[in-house]
Amino acid sequence: MKKILLTLLLGIFLMNFTSATGDIGIVKQHDCIDLYNYCPTCSYINLTAVKYPGSTSIMNEAMTKSGNNYIYEFCNTSNIGDYSYTTCGDKSGNVAWTG
Repeated sequence: MKKILLTLLLGIFLMNFTSATGDIGIVKQHDCIDLYNYCPTCSYINLTAVKYPGSTSIMNEAMTKSGNNYIYEFCNTSNIGDYSYTTCGDKSGNVAWTG
């Protein structure tokens, strides 16, 4: 069966604590992907929403901390198209939205 490729473009625009744009390239449909965020002064970062073709998932899931990086494994990649996500964290004790 011909494999269908899924392009995930993730752009993180971090308000108040950092700015980054990432392109993970082409990912196979239905594969899981790690969503990343970086914040050396945050005690937590939550994944608040994932927007993808035809839908938006509103969530409040804690990202796993690994040093200064925060990671969330996202596996709902059945739709083909561009994906983006929004996070919220507490840079230096102040809540800051990203996205």
